[in-house]
Amino acid sequence: MQHKAWRRERELKHLLELQVRQDPLTGVANRLALDERLREDWHRAVRHGAPLSVLMIDVDNFKRYNDHYGHVTGDQCLRRVAEVISTVASRATDLVARYGGEEFVVLLPDTPAERARSLAQAICTAVYETAQKHPYSTHEQRVTVSIGVADLTHDPASDRHFELVRKNLLERADAALYAAKSAGKNRVKWDEMVGGTGFEPVTPAV
Repeated sequence: MQHKAWRRERELKHLLELQVRQDPLTGVANRLALDERLREDWHRAVRHGAPLSVLMIDVDNFKRYNDHYGHVTGDQCLRRVAEVISTVASRATDLVARYGGEEFVVLLPDTPAERARSLAQAICTAVYETAQKHPYSTHEQRVTVSIGVADLTHDPASDRHFELVRKNLLERADAALYAAKSAGKNRVKWDEMVGGTGFEPVTPAV
């Protein structure tokens, strides 16, 4: 009996720990889980000189969508987007987190920038192809997302300071996201340090 009670207590504790780190609306990770995993993956990346990339994702024109359809439908939309993102970023080591409101972050350990860009493009296309109706979208009245990509640049001067690295990485991804939105939404933009031309608009399905 004592053994069963002890096992049950451990299971409940584990369940509580999972709930504390889970976004209740979408079921993906929350910001607490993101910060913890980012610290772990940063340590690993610095120790082994491994790549680490981040995607910052925002649902385009979501406030107008929410205002038009109401919060219940808006919540359903966010859940659907979270499902699509999780389907594409599906490795055991990938982490999909709700960053706040209609924003999501995908943490991609051991992922070079070129691969991160491909995943971002795949997410952008997959959300577009769900064909969720959005009357205020400029892209065939569909729900779309914009994505900013940034990767960890190893610098001995800053690699020892996690908070500085975290701030820099997320700010660069956010700046790239802003650029994607400014360029017309429904596209991927990567930070200049990642290289490449910068913009990848989604091609409408034929």
